[in-house]
Amino acid sequence: MVNNQLKKVLDDKKLSFSDLKKLLETKEIKINNSQLSLYSRGKRNPKNKKMWIDIAEVLQVDLQEIITDINYYLSIMNEISENSTEKKDKTENEKTNDSLFQELLSLVDKNSPSELEKVYRYCSLVSNFENLSKAIDKAGVMILVSSGENEI
Repeated sequence: MVNNQLKKVLDDKKLSFSDLKKLLETKEIKINNSQLSLYSRGKRNPKNKKMWIDIAEVLQVDLQEIITDINYYLSIMNEISENSTEKKDKTENEKTNDSLFQELLSLVDKNSPSELEKVYRYCSLVSNFENLSKAIDKAGVMILVSSGENEI
């Protein structure tokens, strides 16, 4: 089985398996705490690898933060791209990211896991910078300072 960082991500966000279960239920995904525990310990993997994508989405993290094994990460991405029949509405940024992804993918050896990983990571960074830019535009530049339980 594959090692992952699900438990660490949950701990960092101060969430339990029950909290994750409730978040997944908002996406109409039924799962129990013991399954999530087995996934987090690497004792079992979901039959449908899209589950990892759903978990990353509800936790609002990149899949790479949870799945650190490059080969398993690539197998998830390949399965998703092969089985993806549903097309979601995309923002202009997502469309740009897709075209960037496709352009970069056309420039690398698709049989090389390290080359594919570089493309995925670069596109992930671009997405993170876009999200950061949106947050700065919305809230302005600020610095949060923790003081006990308060942020000022």
